[in-house]
Amino acid sequence: MGTIVVTDNPKLIEALDQLVDPMLNYTHQSYDDFWCIAVEPFTCPGCKQVISHAQLGDHLIVIWEEKDDDTILEVAASLKTAEMNPRIVNYNRNDGPCVEFYEAVRRGWIDSDPH
Repeated sequence: MGTIVVTDNPKLIEALDQLVDPMLNYTHQSYDDFWCIAVEPFTCPGCKQVISHAQLGDHLIVIWEEKDDDTILEVAASLKTAEMNPRIVNYNRNDGPCVEFYEAVRRGWIDSDPH
């Protein structure tokens, strides 16, 4: 289910444009060789969707190009301390839409320095 927003408020349009970029194709086949973090499935308290990967925002699976990227290892380690049983696995676009980790950082969706 999608959401339609009709507005002529330039500040709202600018804010929405930062969240939705029609040029990004989050399920493109070029992501087939990327990696993500699988976690123990749990139910999202907001929408009741079952979550089984490290995600952000509107359930975008965070992906990395390299399996041994320092940041994927750091995220997996932090999920391990949260007892989510993280496992680094190949991303499958059938699992849902994704966003590259560094694109999410660039957009301000992820803090690149969580310390």
